[in-house]
Amino acid sequence: MDSSIQWVALPFESGQLHEQLPPGKLCRLRIGRFFLCLAHTPQGKLYAIQDACPHRGAPLHQGRLNDYDEIICPLHDYRFDLRSGKPAAHYFGCSDARVFPLQWQEGQLYVGLPARLLEQ
Repeated sequence: MDSSIQWVALPFESGQLHEQLPPGKLCRLRIGRFFLCLAHTPQGKLYAIQDACPHRGAPLHQGRLNDYDEIICPLHDYRFDLRSGKPAAHYFGCSDARVFPLQWQEGQLYVGLPARLLEQ
């Protein structure tokens, strides 16, 4: 495991995920001073992305998901790939959104965050 990444337990368990965060929903989680958006796509995939649009800082958890593993910003409808954080091709000059790895371990969901992010 990379020492620059710290794995943080999230309040989700595998057996209760569909009740806690149904498919097609977004939620905001606070970890220290950092806000994370957890996305559960309509297809049942989970992604973690910083809860601030890189365009204007809008809270992405207030946006919506589409069927292409993208999150849509609530402010200007910018779309970001949840796998890579890349904006849709036609949004020139917009930087990538920060995405983070997720993993299940013994029925508990963890997110991998840069240690420096947790030190802030």
